[in-house]
Amino acid sequence: MWYDYTMRRISLAIATSAIMAALALSPPASPPEQWRDAIAHTVRVECDRGGGTGVPVECVPLLDGRWSIVILTAKHVVVGEDLSLWWISTPERVYGVPTLMAEHPTADAALLRIISDEPLNCTPLRFAHPDMGEQVWVIGFPSMSPHRVITDGWVGGEGVASAEVFPGNSGGPVVDSSGHLVGIVVTVGVHGHPMDPKFIHHDMGFLPLGAIQEWLVSNL
Repeated sequence: MWYDYTMRRISLAIATSAIMAALALSPPASPPEQWRDAIAHTVRVECDRGGGTGVPVECVPLLDGRWSIVILTAKHVVVGEDLSLWWISTPERVYGVPTLMAEHPTADAALLRIISDEPLNCTPLRFAHPDMGEQVWVIGFPSMSPHRVITDGWVGGEGVASAEVFPGNSGGPVVDSSGHLVGIVVTVGVHGHPMDPKFIHHDMGFLPLGAIQEWLVSNL
């Protein structure tokens, strides 16, 4: 039994690594122009041990010529962490060390703030929940990939979609076909098939923006 269990764990690890390699190396199809900015400005929220993904929701110029940028991410990515050891980055550059601006009291959401010499474009917000069967796209850095990875899927219910995600996607944007932010990734689901133990499917749970609208608006 030990041998069988160990081999299953090894097989799962190999399968996951193969999927991640394919996602990282396969360039995504050219996205619609209207949500290209959502891809270009999705950020890593990271430290030496790992991290997650975030999305800019406010960028305000300061009197000294710098910019105050607010990043929305999943609370579980940063809760209890010493953020002085973390940084906000994209594949192109490091933007700064974050401070915790606000945590939602019940939902898995947090706002971080950085002061940067360069601005970041913000993704327009959509507070209405996407319809059942509506296609959505997820952008992030699964397993802290050095490149942004885009997956798509369909909404299957309140806060559930079929897009494939991995650890590291947490806090990343879920956008609709118009490039509007409809939520952020908060859970990663891994499912097998009872008739095919080699079949592994990853899906996600997301936090709809409508569920945190009052908190988000009051903190921006």
